[in-house]
Amino acid sequence: MTRLRINLKDESVPDDDKIKAIKGALGCQWSGGQYQVIIG
Repeated sequence: MTRLRINLKDESVPDDDKIKAIKGALGCQWSGGQYQVIIG
């Protein structure tokens, strides 16, 4: 498992449901001011 960490200027941009629907994506979350996509 790994995390893709992204620094976004606009926190309203990511669509959690669409990201979770991607094959291989286990989830997503905000942590420490970064948007993280969990892959694995």
